[in-house]
Amino acid sequence: MTGQTPVGTPRVDFYAEWKVSQLLKLLIYQV
Repeated sequence: MTGQTPVGTPRVDFYAEWKVSQLLKLLIYQV
């Protein structure tokens, strides 16, 4: 993970990772 993000969107990577983690949890529960 690199902290190089365009000015104005400093939390895009963090939000994306959160979304991915939520999706993974849903998949695990469905399996």
